[in-house]
Amino acid sequence: MLARIGSIADLDREGYLFEPKIDGIRATCRKQEGLTFYNRSCRDVTARYPEFDFADVLDAKSCVLDGEIVLYNRRGNPDFTALMQRHLGTGPVRRIDRAVRYAVFDILKKDGEDLTRMPLIERKEVLREVVGKHAHLELVVFTQDGHRLWKFIEQRGLEGVVAKDPAGDYRPGRRSPSWLKIKAFRTMDAIIVGYTEERRAVSALALAIFAGDELRFIGKVGTGFTDDDIRMLKKLLAPLEMSAPPVEVPAGYRDIKWVAPEHVCEVRYLEFGSQGMLRNPSFIRLRPDKSIEECRLDEQRA
Repeated sequence: MLARIGSIADLDREGYLFEPKIDGIRATCRKQEGLTFYNRSCRDVTARYPEFDFADVLDAKSCVLDGEIVLYNRRGNPDFTALMQRHLGTGPVRRIDRAVRYAVFDILKKDGEDLTRMPLIERKEVLREVVGKHAHLELVVFTQDGHRLWKFIEQRGLEGVVAKDPAGDYRPGRRSPSWLKIKAFRTMDAIIVGYTEERRAVSALALAIFAGDELRFIGKVGTGFTDDDIRMLKKLLAPLEMSAPPVEVPAGYRDIKWVAPEHVCEVRYLEFGSQGMLRNPSFIRLRPDKSIEECRLDEQRA
């Protein structure tokens, strides 16, 4: 189940539960004899996380949990970049890391019973009874005071808040209005359709997003790259070069090396300009955990 985009005003929703938006890799955990973890693409990523050996502290013969794989930095904040380096194999993969956690916020099944039609607040109670103590397992906290949590999020420089309807059921595969993500800064996931090489191996990325069934060009991003980002982007994009753009491009965009639309990145931006281009975008990171089909204009402006 996915969240729709909300706003600061949603912090005032009466009776709602508010959770920190955790910057990690979304994954479900299935207990049946052992534990198996699946990412959003339904790929088995269990072998990458030997830390997650907490089957014995889950008080159920079988269950399915929903949560985020997260790696905390020394400040105690999620470090998505370090997590992705490990996840993709560019950092230590199988070495036990005390900073890695599975942060669980929902339960979908327990002992063969489907809980998805149960109200969220009741699922939370079941979850609290199931999840025991383990160094690499944690329950995501929630509160009914959205503004107090928001203040904490701003102080720590975290990503945002998720507002959830306590009466809402769980709708697998759907972006439900029962969950609203309220971001501390405006970001979007965009499809990489090209790059330029004015001053370095990758000077800027050309971006697009789906508007209905059509790809729509939304401009370029040329700031926010680290040296490691540039090396990784060049390695990923060079084999995908195309002779023609995969999207209709307004006049004035020159010297772009077009690539097949296979990779997603996250950018921070001010707003969409009058011509539909991003204003003041800045590269944040690659999102190999997301598909290009998830990059949709209607969801960014919802």
